[in-house]
Amino acid sequence: MYGVYPLTRNLALTTVIRCLPLTLIFYALQLANNTCDLHEDLNNGRHTLASYTGKKNALKIIKALIIAGLLFPIAVVLFGLAKWPLIFSCFLLPILWPKLKQFFEHPDKQTTYLQMIKYLSIFFITYIAIYTVLVLV
Repeated sequence: MYGVYPLTRNLALTTVIRCLPLTLIFYALQLANNTCDLHEDLNNGRHTLASYTGKKNALKIIKALIIAGLLFPIAVVLFGLAKWPLIFSCFLLPILWPKLKQFFEHPDKQTTYLQMIKYLSIFFITYIAIYTVLVLV
């Protein structure tokens, strides 16, 4: 974008809002990883959000981040930063949520965490694909 658009406060804010759904989902995945490693992290003296909140509360935060991330495209459209078809990415919530419940019931690095990455990657790809098509059209 260098030389094409001036870097303004408005451009920075717009970029942050457009990227927030992906950022929230990414942070949920990071917190899920830390939750799976909680016992090991505590033994090694590493401090993460999961170590401060505990496993039960970390899982609640992960759920909230995922729901916020999957529904935030509605706000992106309402702010006028994208066209209405971006809302279709929100329809993934009822499709993905039953799959993600496996992680919440048994957070395990080797099995359910890898599945969580797989399912939430569907949102990453869908959001970026819809947004890209909307920009090009």
